[in-house]
Amino acid sequence: MINRYPARLRERMGADTPPRLTALGNLALLALPKTALFCSARCPGKVILTTYDQAAKWRDTGRCVISGFHSPVEKECLQILLRGTQPIIVCPARVLPQRVPLDWKRCEPE
Repeated sequence: MINRYPARLRERMGADTPPRLTALGNLALLALPKTALFCSARCPGKVILTTYDQAAKWRDTGRCVISGFHSPVEKECLQILLRGTQPIIVCPARVLPQRVPLDWKRCEPE
């Protein structure tokens, strides 16, 4: 199973590569340049607004974003990103859903 991992993942993980990787969707997205989004559940309002603006810029420029999309700010950013056509990689902290949740489907553009 390890030999089916994306090359970059094998390269980065080396001997620490787990025996199994569970994925749903297009694994080729893992090879793209991407920006990770991590945000605390509690942060100042100014930071929240700036983060939403940044998510819209990533969406508009086609930037691939990777996140667990767990915190309230991350969830709102996911809704912003879903209005675009850029790749999005969702990495749940726990179990991978059996299918894509309805609220992860693409939204209508603004």
